[in-house]
Amino acid sequence: MITPRMLYEATGDGLDILLYYFPQAREVAGTKNKFKARESEDDASAMLRKGKNGVWKFIDFGDDAREHDPIEVCMEVDGLRFSEAIIKLAGIFNVTDELDKSVNCPEFSERAANQDELEGKRYYELSQDFTAEHLAVMGPRVKAEHMKALHWYLAKWVSLPVKNRVLKKKHSTDTYPIFMRECLVEKGKDGKPDVIFYKIYEPLNPKKEFRFSYTPPGVKPKDYINGLSELRQRWTDYNASERKLWESDPVNEDKPYREKKLPEAFICSGERDAICVRSLGYFPIWFNSETYKLSDDEYREIMKYVEVLYNIPDIDATGRAKGTELALRFLDVHTVWLPEWIGQYRDRRGKPRKDFRDWIELRHEYKDFKNLTAVALPAKFWTEKVNGKTGAKEYTVDSVCLLYFLRLNQAA
Repeated sequence: MITPRMLYEATGDGLDILLYYFPQAREVAGTKNKFKARESEDDASAMLRKGKNGVWKFIDFGDDAREHDPIEVCMEVDGLRFSEAIIKLAGIFNVTDELDKSVNCPEFSERAANQDELEGKRYYELSQDFTAEHLAVMGPRVKAEHMKALHWYLAKWVSLPVKNRVLKKKHSTDTYPIFMRECLVEKGKDGKPDVIFYKIYEPLNPKKEFRFSYTPPGVKPKDYINGLSELRQRWTDYNASERKLWESDPVNEDKPYREKKLPEAFICSGERDAICVRSLGYFPIWFNSETYKLSDDEYREIMKYVEVLYNIPDIDATGRAKGTELALRFLDVHTVWLPEWIGQYRDRRGKPRKDFRDWIELRHEYKDFKNLTAVALPAKFWTEKVNGKTGAKEYTVDSVCLLYFLRLNQAA
């Protein structure tokens, strides 16, 4: 993550940024002389000087006469939010936090395998003591409680398969966290243990194709929806609580309790998108592949638990194609299309930003997410109700959703 300090260190304590916006101040910067911040003013009323914290400041005595730091100037002149200004200035002055193989790498060690460490097996040591650096890798709002809610752990170390009685370990560091998620396949019955596997996630691996692996081998099913077991458990707990309240009310005596649905869930395009959605208080589900095809049975199960299902696809070509496909297969799904403008910013791999994790780094306030979901539409453009008098079905067309349905078909 690029910080203000990184920007200022690369721009002469911010002076280069101020001169980018006020090139006319170059000759008077650091003196008591003033310059015109606006061409329309008669007298020069602005100046540049170093603040007490060592960062250059812009002061406009023709306006509010207070010190403005360089990032504030960018925000005010370009109409940007703080995080957007940081990323824009980083692009202008070539300040980068791109992955560096010499920094973003694990530590390695090896030892002789113990007697109970079997040939060909992998071993690990897990913790849920996440550091601020670990959490920041996952998302700007992510806290330990969100990681725990989705059964994420930090792998202090994870081994390669034991070979020739040697155990080789890969250790997490603050600049290269290794996460492991406990994935439930099925609940144990009659006292039998749960069936689980672990998904190993190395988000800062410079080689993107090696970010994921699984252990133990052969347990992960071919078709698996991450987050579904957590959503199912939340629905179960919610209805247990609601049932208890229902049955405790004398008014409901002899009346059957009807199961209720949770308000919503969100289909996300990956691990970090999902944890960012959870950090906003919502329930994510996600697939192991962007090309995963949700089955009718899986969709029906999800809709058993929620009133509305949202999908947040990436905005690259594959994400748009798959988002459109899902919207037209399941017409009740509300698609949250991310704004195109995030693509003008670069991520840590130097690529155009394209996913929800990228978006929330730029817009991480709760109200921003509410505004984003407020305009999400389903492709279903009609509503149906039964006439109370005649019993006939009556249909109403929603013109906004109809136009959206037609646009989707045009793009498909």
